[in-house]
Amino acid sequence: MMISGNAVWRTMLALALAAGVLAPLSARADGENPEAQFILAQRYEHAEGVPRDFGRAIELYCEASRQSHAGAAFNLGWMFLNGRGMRRNDAVGTAWMRVAAKEGSPQAAHVLELLGNQPVVEASGCDEPLPATTGLSPKIAAIVAKTARQYHVDPKLVLAVIAVESDFQASAVSPKNAQGLMQLMPDTALRFGVKNVFDPAENIQGGVRYLQWLLGYFAGDVSLALAAYNAGEHAVQRFGGVPPYAETHVYLRRIGNLYPAAGRRSPAALN
Repeated sequence: MMISGNAVWRTMLALALAAGVLAPLSARADGENPEAQFILAQRYEHAEGVPRDFGRAIELYCEASRQSHAGAAFNLGWMFLNGRGMRRNDAVGTAWMRVAAKEGSPQAAHVLELLGNQPVVEASGCDEPLPATTGLSPKIAAIVAKTARQYHVDPKLVLAVIAVESDFQASAVSPKNAQGLMQLMPDTALRFGVKNVFDPAENIQGGVRYLQWLLGYFAGDVSLALAAYNAGEHAVQRFGGVPPYAETHVYLRRIGNLYPAAGRRSPAALN
């Protein structure tokens, strides 16, 4: 049964309200707390005090659902069933409703009754491919996903930076002596506790921590944080914005091709 008709829509809207999808929100995500992640995901989904960002909402719902949060699984199902932030997919939406029902959501169980028979598929959508590059290996992708999650930085942003900085070459060294996957300068590596700059895990951790710091320092402005990553935070401060360096403008444009939010203020980090 497809979701259609005013009566069914009103019923599902009421269920969404009951599940807290449209409730007033004020909390922020706190570490790995699934309820806090769920609340913040709702804020991004519905533009409650933050810019609407379906991608960030989905990421946070996914994090909470991995920790058995029934409401997060319900909301993922709702988004897939209604094409909110992604292409509508009734089968995947139903799969997430099944997950939510299994975790004890009565609203999800009722939605499943409304949906009727749907193909049984995996509850997918939380591990979609990140920016594609020729040098990306599963090992590096896994390290990025884990580290970005740990420091609350968008993994797509991290992969875009690595792609532009080193093309995923762990042994890369620039003429200015920037080193490794995220092209850390020696003083930056020291600042963030990186002992072996050519070790992928250490290098990525140092680079992600630096990105987290920059995003916090520049109040979530991704373009300024990236400009500072390329030219140094002091250059951004001195010019009161993106420095007028051709290299930095090319850098931002290249990252923007992989990560569109690079050109605007975006909640790519949570402090």
